[in-house]
Amino acid sequence: MTTNVLTLREYGEMIIELADDWEDDQPAVLVGDVNGSVNCTEKDGFSNYGPVGYAHECFDGNGVWELGNGDLRFYGAMLMDQSDLAEDAQKALAERRNESEA
Repeated sequence: MTTNVLTLREYGEMIIELADDWEDDQPAVLVGDVNGSVNCTEKDGFSNYGPVGYAHECFDGNGVWELGNGDLRFYGAMLMDQSDLAEDAQKALAERRNESEA
């Protein structure tokens, strides 16, 4: 299993590049909360945090323990077409975009 390891700045630059190169309307980014019990397991050279697997070679120690100490602010992030969002969510995005352009 392959796991990409980036610094936060590299990850941010990748997101900026994706946004700059995106054609048509920018997608919305949904970041969900961890809901309920999420198990960490170890198997076949990788550790899972819920349904997401990470290669063991990324960790110096036990991957299950390491994942349990991770920052979950971006866990569950997904790109969505703005047209698939509720009307109120689309309006909120448009208002923030207008504020940032002003």
